[in-house]
Amino acid sequence: MKKELKRPNQKEVYATLTFEKENDLIYLDWNGYLNVDLVKAGSEELLLMIKQTHATRVLVTTVRYPDRGRLPMTGTRLTGTHVPQKKVSLTWR
Repeated sequence: MKKELKRPNQKEVYATLTFEKENDLIYLDWNGYLNVDLVKAGSEELLLMIKQTHATRVLVTTVRYPDRGRLPMTGTRLTGTHVPQKKVSLTWR
């Protein structure tokens, strides 16, 4: 499963979410300059994909700038104490 999120101009992709079933992993690749609204929208899509796929791992690649190339990657494994034991609803305020 792959989903590309486009900027309001509908030309440039600002984030790509990819679910790898065999690794139970969602990749979130941010691209270019991001304002608060784009980060919120991308994060909501990530939460939706986690709910749909029940993925236990998320790997987030940091923002890529055309003039600087790709910056180092960071990742979070959602296991152990990171996974809530109760059903929770995450919302932006």
